[in-house]
Formats: sequence, structure tokens, C-alpha cells
Amino acid sequence: MLIDRYMDGDLDAQGSNDLNAWLAADEVNVRMFVRRAFVHWQLRENLVAENTALALSEVEPSQESLASAMFGGTADASGGFRRWMAHPAALLAATIAGVLVGGVSAWQVATRSVTTLPVARAPVQDSLAPRDLYVAELVNVTNCRWDTARSTADLRTGSTLRAGESLHLLEGVAQIRTGLSDNSPTVQLEGPAAISLASDGPPALLYGKLTVSLPAHATRFDFTTPLGCVHVSSDSSVGVMSSPNSVELHVFRGAATLEPGLLGAAETQEISVDSGASMRATTSAHGVISTVHGKAHESWFVTPAALTESQLPISEKYVDAVYNANPVAYWRFESDEGGVVRNQMSDRLHCRLVGDAVRLRPNSQNGTAEFGLTAGPGYLLSDDLIDLPDDSYTLEAWMKPTYYHHGTMFSLIDWKPSESPLGSHRLEVELVGPVSGFPQAFRPTEFNPGRIRYIHQNSEAFSATPYIVRKWQHLATVKNGAEMKIYLDGKLVASNRDERPVGPQLRVLMGQLFPQSPHIEDEVTSRLYVGQLDEVALYDRALSEEELRRHVQLAKPMLPAVDPDGINRDETL
Repeated sequence: MLIDRYMDGDLDAQGSNDLNAWLAADEVNVRMFVRRAFVHWQLRENLVAENTALALSEVEPSQESLASAMFGGTADASGGFRRWMAHPAALLAATIAGVLVGGVSAWQVATRSVTTLPVARAPVQDSLAPRDLYVAELVNVTNCRWDTARSTADLRTGSTLRAGESLHLLEGVAQIRTGLSDNSPTVQLEGPAAISLASDGPPALLYGKLTVSLPAHATRFDFTTPLGCVHVSSDSSVGVMSSPNSVELHVFRGAATLEPGLLGAAETQEISVDSGASMRATTSAHGVISTVHGKAHESWFVTPAALTESQLPISEKYVDAVYNANPVAYWRFESDEGGVVRNQMSDRLHCRLVGDAVRLRPNSQNGTAEFGLTAGPGYLLSDDLIDLPDDSYTLEAWMKPTYYHHGTMFSLIDWKPSESPLGSHRLEVELVGPVSGFPQAFRPTEFNPGRIRYIHQNSEAFSATPYIVRKWQHLATVKNGAEMKIYLDGKLVASNRDERPVGPQLRVLMGQLFPQSPHIEDEVTSRLYVGQLDEVALYDRALSEEELRRHVQLAKPMLPAVDPDGINRDETL
């Protein structure tokens, strides 16, 4: 059958013409096609949502809404997130309406994307009237991992996105200029997310997180969601989190509104949100929209303000405690000397800054190393070699990931520049990304999304709790005899066993999985870490749990907190 061949990706040009003719012949055919395509799409989206939701099923209460919005639901009794597709009937109705009011001619079957018209907006003007086709440009990508099976647009930086095309971002941050003028508004997607460019109006956020900031001289910017159209006023900055049955709108500056446009929805008037406020709208299976209002949370989005919200004050007492623990190497990232970060403990194991994606970031309290500034490469590499004891070592560091992604923070590799780095890792500590089920080169299926992964030789351990984005956390991996342990903020979160030694003559690598090598071809720079590192120390012994907790207590991160009256204050966590 034509529909089955289309969904399987086996439809040739003649089949595409036949299917379009069949769709144009009768609205009943359109409804049949949409229903079957929707079921296929629903299963795929549900797979994405349920797998990524595992990353935050046990998050702190203060971050539960972030997990809910990012992965499309709230935690149920079983610990999973189930609201992603809780009410598919409403979305199906909207999808059918979008096809019917837009005209079959505007919905040509040229690709496998079936979600380019997810919203029926109200009011709807003459759908057959000529319109200017919407054009955008992909202007910047950072460590992006795409679902190439569903993305129909050119995924290269600088490429033009045209009406009817879609982007499905599994992981990373992508910036899209919504027009070809330099003054056109730029929106930012944080994966997992998807956006499509409809031929009859503004772009559509299918699901995921989007931020946009408009200057005072800009005109209003509109985009659609499964529940309706979002209107962003000039001189405004907003963040939106969308799933098929809910939309959450956070206004950091200015004002914005949601104009409900779901077919059959009882709510028809615009819902306004002012600066500093947020609004979450959800729809029932019958199309009834309910709203909840609260305060805006910019820290839930990748914005300049959110990235600086969590601070790490390092005191002299902390530094003295690390010195007294006598590490083999201690990298503080306060400054570099000719592109080299010095080891504070001896005149060896200094690390070179390699690539544009890494830099040292000074601030008033202490300096940090920032990774993932560009698409890569960007890492720190030692030219000296290290020998650790066969049975014991400790790696400790402070980390602040920018967003959920698969990135390697620290490795010890048995590698020479003339050789391939494949298979060279003896110790590896990395973050696991949010999405499973989409393996790519050097990007395995994520069976433990959102966790910290510690590898010694070929044995691995995954943290029982997820890491938190845009917040400083203390991480330690400890090898004591055969025992492997992960500590997060001084608490044991994983363990395993491996009796093998780590091996001699190893190089230090921070910031990505592999150093640059002609032997490596990777569409994303080898699991580039995106975020900050600080106070990285490597020991030739196993630190005790008491020592680790002492270090955590001496450098508690600081976050701006909000009093009930809305006044910010600094709070030490």
C-alpha cells in the first residue's frame, strides 16, 4: 500500500505522485493517511520521550519541572514520564485540521516528515491565497546530534531552511535566524526538540525547548505550538517548552501571549504573560485547555543569564585541603602560559589548550575551563606521561554541564600522535546524553540517559542519579583495589569491580573523547563536552568518602535564590 511504502521510506517519485493524487481526491483519504502516519509518528516520539525521560526520573524537586518540560511530562508513580503522549486525540485532530485548512497542495509528500503542519490556528484566512514562502537560516550549531531520518532540511551551518522543511535535534544547541536579514530574530533550540517551517505562516515548534530574544526595534515575532500560536512582543526575551499536550511559556523580559488554536478547544482568548512570570497550558483529550501561572525560570534554558547563575567560590581553605591531600596533578585554570595550563603540583603534566572550542574563563572568584564554545575541536592534552599505581587512584573535579549531552570530560589514554586513538582509553569519565535509540558514529545507544559514566579499562559504572545542568557539582571517581566508585557531591552513586590495573605511560585528555587525529572521522567532534570544569585533581591513591565530603563542604556552590516576595538573594547550597 502507498501509505506503508511511504512510512517505510520506500516510496519512489512515481509512488509519491500517486500518493499525492490519492490524497487530493478525497478528504477521507487525507484523514486515513494522517491517522496512520500519526500512529507511526506517535510511536517514534513516545520512544524518544520515554527513553530521555529516564535521565531525570529521580531529579531534585526544584528541578522536576525542568525535567517535566524537557521530556514532556511529570513523574508518575512508576518513576517514568508518561504525559508526553497522554492525549494523542487532541493532537491528531489538530494535525488533520492543519491539513484540511492548509489545502492538500500545500502538503506534498516529498519526504518522510509528517509533522510539518501540527497546528490549526484560529482564525484561519483563505488557505489558498498566495503567501510569501517562509525562509530561515541555520546560523550556529554546538555539538548537535540530529535525527537524520526525520530532518528534511540541510543540517550544515549556514544552510537555508525553506518552507515545508523540518529540523529534529536529538542533542545539542542550534540557532536559527528566522529570515535572511541580519536583523531577523534568532531562535535557539535545545535538544531534544523539533521545529518545522510551514508554507502558510510562522515556524512551528513541534516539541522541546526554544528561546528567543527580541530587541526594542524589532517587530513582534510569532511561532506556533501544538496548542496555539505564541506572540512575542518587541524588546522581550522568552523561553518555551512544548510537548504535544502542553506548552510552558516563561517571560524573562517584556511580554508574550499564547493564542489557543487547537481544534475544538474551549479556550479562545489570548493568554498573556508578563515579565518575570510563567504560564503552563495543558489540554485534555476533549480539547479543554487549563492553565497554571507561576514565576519565570530562566535557569531552565540555555541563556547567558542562566549560564552564570550558579557560581563556584573557591576559598584558600579548599585549595589548601587539596594540596594537603597531595595529588599527582592539580589543574586550577586560573591562567595559561602560552596556551598551556600548569599543573600546580609539579613541573610536569601541564596541559595544552587545543582548538577554538575551549578557553579559560576568569571571574572574580576563580577561573574555570569552558568547553564547547564552538562545534569543536576543543580540549586539553598533556605531552608528559603519567604512571599511576596498579590498584588505586582518584579523579575529582567540579563540573557544570551546559545542557544534557554525551560528552567526555576526562580521560587517560595510551596513545602516540602517530597512532589512531581508537581503543586507547584506560580511564574515562563522561556524561551520557538525553536520547537513546539513535546510534551514530562514536555515539552509542544511550541505555542510561542523563547519567555519569565511569570506565576503567572495559568495566563501567553509571550513576544512579542524573547530573544537573547549569549547576556546579562535585564529581569523584575512585579506584580502590578492585572497587570502582562514583561520588556526586560527596555521595556514593555507583560502584562496580575490576581488578585490572589502569596501565602505565598515559596521557591526560580533557574535553572530548579523542584528540585530533587523521584516523578519526566524526560528524560531531568526538563527544565534545559542553560546559565548565574547575579544580581538577588526580591522585595516586583512593581518597576516602570523608575527604571527598570535606572538599565539597569547603566549596559549596552559590545560586541566586528567590524569596517569596520575589527578591533575589545569594544562597549557598
